[in-house]
Amino acid sequence: MGAAGGVDSTKEVGDATRRWNRTDRRERWARNGNGARAGTRPDGRLGYGAGRKLCLPVVWKNRAASAGRALLAGGMPGLRCILDAAPVKIAIASGKGGTGKTTVAVNLACMLADRGERVQYLDCDVEAPNGHLFLKPRIEAREPVGIPVLVVDEETCTGCRTCAEVCAYHALAVLKKPVVFPELCHGYGGCALVCPSGAIREVNRPIGVVETGRSEGVAFVQGRLNVGEPMAPPLIRAVKKNVLADGVAILNAPPGTSCPVVAVVRDADYVLLVTEPTPFGLHDLKLAVAMVRGLGRRHGVVINRATLGYGRVRNFCAAEAIPMVLEIPDDRFAAEVYSRGQIAFRLLPEWHTLLTVLWQRIQSAS
Repeated sequence: MGAAGGVDSTKEVGDATRRWNRTDRRERWARNGNGARAGTRPDGRLGYGAGRKLCLPVVWKNRAASAGRALLAGGMPGLRCILDAAPVKIAIASGKGGTGKTTVAVNLACMLADRGERVQYLDCDVEAPNGHLFLKPRIEAREPVGIPVLVVDEETCTGCRTCAEVCAYHALAVLKKPVVFPELCHGYGGCALVCPSGAIREVNRPIGVVETGRSEGVAFVQGRLNVGEPMAPPLIRAVKKNVLADGVAILNAPPGTSCPVVAVVRDADYVLLVTEPTPFGLHDLKLAVAMVRGLGRRHGVVINRATLGYGRVRNFCAAEAIPMVLEIPDDRFAAEVYSRGQIAFRLLPEWHTLLTVLWQRIQSAS
């Protein structure tokens, strides 16, 4: 999927890998960020990802890097237009949790930042934000977020029940006197508008906080929903209000396909669906695909731990004509980097190539 007039990175990476597999597998690899030799695994096997597509030894690392620079510069004529047509909003979503959604989101943000692009990471998984564990941002501002909740003046209320009839969420009932369920109130204000006696007013109820900061060239925004708060979409909308006027915005969505996810992806320019090659991964991927198609969003699939051997995810994508924009090999070293809260892009050489190919294909699809 090389860009017109540019470098076909997929072919170059594949050719390099095949040459590596035919020659000396015992060539030493570069040291990772902790000084450990990446050429020998803990289980004694040689070659970090040897024999796997898009996994390059040191001898080919420079060649892959030059290919990536060509792709992100003159080899991708449409990229600059997309970045200048800002903001470009890329939502990273998944049908289920634990597929590697945050891993893809934070690494893509760091790759773009290191390339000198204006990039922003927005953690919209407000019930359990975890991007900060990897980006380690300096939080510069915190803003409380609330929603309007109704309060009924019992002395003014005539008991006409008009408010209860208009509320689609059954946030209030009128028995001998009005009864309000504040956790169900969505703050739309219809009850106050139709109350003939003016007995209903709205007060602000805090639901969470939006935090903003920076992390090594990445503008950082995250929402934190209060414990026990049932409604995430209002806080997600508050997070999205901080999208920069230009550049690339990476929105890390919650898992699933319910209202919080829809609130994130409904206006995204492109949606990356991160999945895993398992029966559960396939089941929830189908739900996620139905959701983004219903919203009319352009989308593609990233298969994480793609070498596990369950081929039905690929078959589904092929049958449904869904672009598979990237396959990330299952690798112990990548899992160790993740478990330490580190950025794989900055420690593992082949992640440079993986993310370059990913960005190229997002650009081509967009």
